[in-house]
Amino acid sequence: MQDVNRHLNKTIIDYYNQLSENNSMDLYWEIRKFQFIILKNPKNYSIMDRYNLDELLNHHKNSIIPDIISFKDKIRDIFINSKTPQQAYDKRNQLYLEKWHEKSIHFKSIIKTLMSSNFEYMITFLKDFRVPRSGNSETLINIYRQWEKVRFGFRTEKGRLDHLKLFQISHYLSPKWPKTSQNQKTLSYI
Repeated sequence: MQDVNRHLNKTIIDYYNQLSENNSMDLYWEIRKFQFIILKNPKNYSIMDRYNLDELLNHHKNSIIPDIISFKDKIRDIFINSKTPQQAYDKRNQLYLEKWHEKSIHFKSIIKTLMSSNFEYMITFLKDFRVPRSGNSETLINIYRQWEKVRFGFRTEKGRLDHLKLFQISHYLSPKWPKTSQNQKTLSYI
């Protein structure tokens, strides 16, 4: 969602730059003032946020702003409301069939990411309940960067990726051992 919000924010910036070029300064400042409400999670809207968003949509009904909100909600729906991987694939494919990628260059980048082979990894949490839907990705990235150092001896990208897979399997998918004294003794010898 961070990547999606980054592209949607670029779409908003392009739109308010167009308003500035057309000397629509009132609309320009309104978008600048409330642009983060557009990207906000609907669950976190306050009453004032909802009011401001309604006003914004009234003033910009024939623009890209309603599309941004709708597109964002459809993408959130893929990851929040899908119960099976097939539902996620169907919702993703529906976005492509609705031609969202033709509305903006930034929408095209989002659709391209969703249509890539990486989508399978984005919905891993639907395949195995032990994988968290979201996690501390910064920690995983830092661990991965540590592995890139020469002292770990990865000569190829495949070796690095194999090590990453082993880490994820042991961290997310390994069964939890019951805590008994016999298991603790076994672990101490390893």
